[in-house]
Amino acid sequence: MSDEITRRNFIKGMAVAGAGLYGLQFAGSIHGASADSLSQIGIAQGDLAKKGDPELIKKVTRQSVAAIGGMGKFVKKNSVVMLKPNIAWNRTPDQCANTNPYVVEAVVEMCFEAGAKRVRVMDYTINPARITYARSGIEEAVKRTKGSMEFTDNRKFKTKNIPKGEILKSWSIYQDALDVDLLINLPIAKHHSLTRLSLGMKNLMGLILNREDIHTRMDQKLADLSTEIKPGLIIMDAYRVLTANGPNGGTPKDIKLVGQVIAGTDPVAVDSYSATIFGLKGEDIGYVKAGNAMGLGEIDLSKVKMQKFLFHKNRTIQMLKKIRRVAQILFLLFFLFLLLRTVYPGDFIIPLDFFLRLNPLVAIGTMLASRTISIALITTFAFAIVLVIMTLLLGRFFCGWVCPLGTTIDISDRIFFKRFKRPKIKYTISKRLIIIDI
Repeated sequence: MSDEITRRNFIKGMAVAGAGLYGLQFAGSIHGASADSLSQIGIAQGDLAKKGDPELIKKVTRQSVAAIGGMGKFVKKNSVVMLKPNIAWNRTPDQCANTNPYVVEAVVEMCFEAGAKRVRVMDYTINPARITYARSGIEEAVKRTKGSMEFTDNRKFKTKNIPKGEILKSWSIYQDALDVDLLINLPIAKHHSLTRLSLGMKNLMGLILNREDIHTRMDQKLADLSTEIKPGLIIMDAYRVLTANGPNGGTPKDIKLVGQVIAGTDPVAVDSYSATIFGLKGEDIGYVKAGNAMGLGEIDLSKVKMQKFLFHKNRTIQMLKKIRRVAQILFLLFFLFLLLRTVYPGDFIIPLDFFLRLNPLVAIGTMLASRTISIALITTFAFAIVLVIMTLLLGRFFCGWVCPLGTTIDISDRIFFKRFKRPKIKYTISKRLIIIDI
């Protein structure tokens, strides 16, 4: 009886222990999923050779948002969206003190395309708004999109509690920015004399009153504000950045063409990446470091999922394409020359069956038929051996570089079927071997 009870208790205990371990494992997997989930930012890189091309700037802006799911992920149908660019200074776009107007224009367009009912653009400026709005180029850009350019109304600044603030416990914040369906922060990345850099979290100062009181213990106060003002999307203008004498006193020599726009929802991650453009880390910027300490986002970029899109073309690839085109034309002319030699025969050092000898199957068949492997035979089919090696390395080498028929098809495509694109094929080793056989 005692043994039976012990056995039953043992089985019961094991069942309870097993259930407990399973529960711990399940809880751990949930915790692990949360811990391992990455912040995500989209980084689009423009072609620096095109410098400040307006259409390219807009395309780069669009692609940065597309990289994190597209504007439709953030803008709901019939919603009201507020954009907060930096329009604080009486400076032209070339001086890089304010957000690039083409970045703003692209964002407004995307919001309307995603279904926004109204897109409002505003900033609580330092220089007179009627001047900065016009001189920055942003007012004209917004007009082109039918967005609403708005001046701030001091009556709309309301004292708000900041329960998570370490220094700031309350502050006057622009109420509309808190009430709007979606707030998009549109800063420009630039040097700042007090905080080293002016980035996304710093740009939120354009939504508060009494900014002069923020300048003492500024880093922690900016982090405190970010616990209450929470944009649903941050789009960083880093196309042309001010590297010195910021936030507004830069000269042409202080401006650097970077060609990037960065988008994300994590304010710390976006600012941390933006800091690297200046050769710094997120930890080097006080308010970014403070924001990370307060749990506002991820400062370690190794834990951030970065979706990158490059608009600039790889120079090596472009050079190879040019070389390939020259090779195609030369081989086509050579083929036509050999064709003419069949009509007008004569002594010629290169055999008329040159292209036939490029076929590795012919080489193998000849060796099998003669049952010999001689130096002379290998020399005869040396080009076939080279072709096999090049095909393994480059894929469609014969079709893309040598074959007269392939060249003829490429020329025909350009002339008659320019608007159609061939599907891209990924060539594995097995596919390369099949191509060699063909």
